[in-house]
Amino acid sequence: MSQAFERFGAHLKISDQLIEEASKEEIGEVARVLALHLVHYQNKYDAIPVEESLRLMLTETIDDNQAKALADGFEVLITAMRSVATHEALAKLNVGATWCNFVQAHDNKLLTNTLDCIVAEKEGFEPSLGY
Repeated sequence: MSQAFERFGAHLKISDQLIEEASKEEIGEVARVLALHLVHYQNKYDAIPVEESLRLMLTETIDDNQAKALADGFEVLITAMRSVATHEALAKLNVGATWCNFVQAHDNKLLTNTLDCIVAEKEGFEPSLGY
């Protein structure tokens, strides 16, 4: 399996866990964060063709480039989900004491390398928590 497919699979699994554990209010807040993210991009560059994104999500087979695009999209979702998640919600996902304590100590502020921290911690490495 290619690195793009492995990354896509990992991101899909984490995003599914986050969605399952999220409250209705957290899902609503994530939708707002993503809407603002989208409008920022559109204002800076141009409209994003929604049809292409929908086609990619609905296709039954994907290649490496599509797997990379999907993984990038799920990474944005994970970042948005983590930005609104509470310390308790993160603890439910069993992402490790180091990460949860760091988030709690920093008032749940979003870090850009959230996924890297979680993956590193699950593999027994000390996460890089710089921001």
